[in-house]
Formats: sequence, C-alpha cells, structure tokens
Amino acid sequence: SGKCNCRRNFGGRRRCRRWFFAFPKARGIGAVLTYEEYRPRTQVLERERHSGDLLGLVLAGELTLETGAGTRHRVRKGDAFHLPAGLEHVSSNQGKAVLKLVSVQLCPSKKG
Repeated sequence: SGKCNCRRNFGGRRRCRRWFFAFPKARGIGAVLTYEEYRPRTQVLERERHSGDLLGLVLAGELTLETGAGTRHRVRKGDAFHLPAGLEHVSSNQGKAVLKLVSVQLCPSKKG
C-alpha cells in the first residue's frame, strides 16, 4: 500500500489516499493494476505524471482530475477515464463519500 501528502490531517495521520498493486513487477505483464481509495474532501498535493497511459474506472464516489492545462474533469461512479502518458495532473475527491477506483497503467516497452 502507499502513502501520499494530502491537504487534510485525519486523526493525526497525513493519509488521505491508499492504494494496492495487484501484481507489481510481474514479468511479462506490460501493465500495473491498482486499487485506490481517497477519503472525502482530500487532494493529493503533488502533481503527477505517468510514463505510460493510465486507464481507470470509478467504482464509488467521484474523482476530480485537474490537468496541467487547467482543465477539470469529474469522473463519476461507473465512468471510465484515460490519461495519456506524460500528462501532468492532480487527483482529488471533492465529495462527501469515499472515492474508490481501479486503474491500469500501461508500461512503456523497453526496446533496443
């Protein structure tokens, strides 16, 4: 599981998001499957970008994605999303319920 820097403290812990990798570093699999949860009204402080495309599905709650271009996207329960490789973004849960999602990050192939 992972930790993040967040804008809110919960019970003395600075943990707004947790995630689990389904099969990290498995040979021959060109993707990483992740399950994530965000506490209500929290935001990851740092901007992120991924080396491969990121595809996801919101299972519960609502995900807000803000891109480096200042565009804001709301992704609701049952909706899928795609972030191209290298796109800078910030993820947040601006709702009152726990946000749950699964995502798959495609790993760039290492040729040459």
